[in-house]
Amino acid sequence: RDATKETSFLRVGRSVRHQHTTLHIMALLHTEARMSKIPIEVPRYSRTRNSRPSHHMLPQRSNNTVSSTLSRRSHFRSGRGRRGMTGVSLGVKIEASSAALMPSIGSEPGSDERAYCGPSSTVIVGGGPSGLATAIALARRGWVNIEVFDRLPAQPSPESADWGNPHRSYNLGISGRGQSVLEELGAMERVDRWSARTLGRVDWSPGKEEPNITDFTKRKNYVARIIQRDRLTSCLMQEIVEKYSDQVTVEYDVECNHVQWLEQGGAKLTMTRNTADGGCQTFDVEAPFVVGADGARATVRDAMAAASSDVQVKKFEDTNCRVYKTMPLTLPKDWLSDVNYSARTKSDINMDGLPTKEGLVINVVLFRPNDKRVVDLKEGAEVKELFKQDFPQFADHITDEDYQKFAEKPISRLPIFSYCGPSLHYGNSSVLVGDAIHTVKPYFGLGVNSAFEDIKTLDTCLTDCKDDLSKALPLYSERRAGETKALVELSREFDNPGLMGFLTFVLPLIVDSITHKAAPWLFKPNALQCLQNKDWTFQKVRQMKLQDRILQVLIAAVIFGVVAKTIYVGTNVLIKTIVGA
Repeated sequence: RDATKETSFLRVGRSVRHQHTTLHIMALLHTEARMSKIPIEVPRYSRTRNSRPSHHMLPQRSNNTVSSTLSRRSHFRSGRGRRGMTGVSLGVKIEASSAALMPSIGSEPGSDERAYCGPSSTVIVGGGPSGLATAIALARRGWVNIEVFDRLPAQPSPESADWGNPHRSYNLGISGRGQSVLEELGAMERVDRWSARTLGRVDWSPGKEEPNITDFTKRKNYVARIIQRDRLTSCLMQEIVEKYSDQVTVEYDVECNHVQWLEQGGAKLTMTRNTADGGCQTFDVEAPFVVGADGARATVRDAMAAASSDVQVKKFEDTNCRVYKTMPLTLPKDWLSDVNYSARTKSDINMDGLPTKEGLVINVVLFRPNDKRVVDLKEGAEVKELFKQDFPQFADHITDEDYQKFAEKPISRLPIFSYCGPSLHYGNSSVLVGDAIHTVKPYFGLGVNSAFEDIKTLDTCLTDCKDDLSKALPLYSERRAGETKALVELSREFDNPGLMGFLTFVLPLIVDSITHKAAPWLFKPNALQCLQNKDWTFQKVRQMKLQDRILQVLIAAVIFGVVAKTIYVGTNVLIKTIVGA
């Protein structure tokens, strides 16, 4: 066969910097096999399974309550064993038409021969999880010339020993919402390989020596996957390198500084590239279609908002401001390794930890920005003393080196609540996904999972409109803008301080638990559980909880009326009896 006709299948990514891209030698055979209907054996990763203990215990305390409690938690399912990669990938390129044979994102069964309808080129600003997942979704549709630019350096490969460094990245929880999208993208297997799992929660309440234990397996139809945020990015990058490198290129250390909309459609983006000698290089990129996936920096969104009054950003004042630092925890052998650890204190310094694939727990220590007990810490010994006072259950399982790093580490801030709408697109030229259209505090694992749902919705709209951007983008705004607003408003109700926080968060959780347990056919679970249900939209959750509140108020009013009438009648009878006597 004429080799010039096959060059596109042998070409690797043009600008995938800092990544070792494997030459796709097998792709030529794969192409020939599809044309001649010859079955071909494609090498895959081989894996080994290392089974985990099915049951663990926390270290004994003086009264043995914790140990005996956890020793009875035999109903915690151990889950599948952790996977180790022992094979070597040949980096086989999977064509978009081949990937599209799967009924998932970017696929239309029988669409291999349909004419290409995508734009001539696409620029994605932002190479985090949402940006790379968008690139994969578009590549699976058969789109070509997709360029991704990210301002940060490239991450190590998912199997790198660097991920054993707990200070490298914070953890994310991928719920059923995110997992279903990753499955459709064909990326969940790789993400699962480098994720830990959480089957429950061990939580210390303020002033309590013994923890409360929650078994998630009884109330969830999925097992949460926990992975470092940057490692998730690395997994998606590896998917692109191995499967879509002739359609997608990724360039790191490049920041988008300005977006100019062109009269003929599309945009010209001004970029700055960091060079190896410490300098920078400015250049322009033009594309008929731009995706803004650059998170809170939102250069693309700001340019859209300047050009269209329909693109509006609603930002809420942070009335419950907290900042954080991370602290790794080395679990003793007899502690549960597949749970979320948390501790809340009377001093208003709280800690929440999620496990990693390597067995460490990365804790996020939350505190007020003006709390001098944490802000003024300069030495590791001072940090250790604070932990012995507030978190004695963890203090002995943290190294002196990590205490010192905690003291030296800069303070990080949580995002504020914000959403974009009613339009999430600008003409036929651009669209927004991820944190560019909704930011929430990461307490309940809704950020990255809702970002993946943005991408699924965008893909569905493109399918419904046969890749006609003039129809698909307005449809995306129509379907997703209400969702982003509902997500942010619901999440914000959980974050009120003081008495308002009790009335809008704690009390509804208690009431919902009681009413759902008493009449599950009438009342839905609490809002947190509803938000984790991938089959319910955020708008539906908001509507269901409003209905629950109305019913709960009516029932409370009836009960109050009956009690009041009973007291009134009883009082009258008592008075008449006394007067008669």
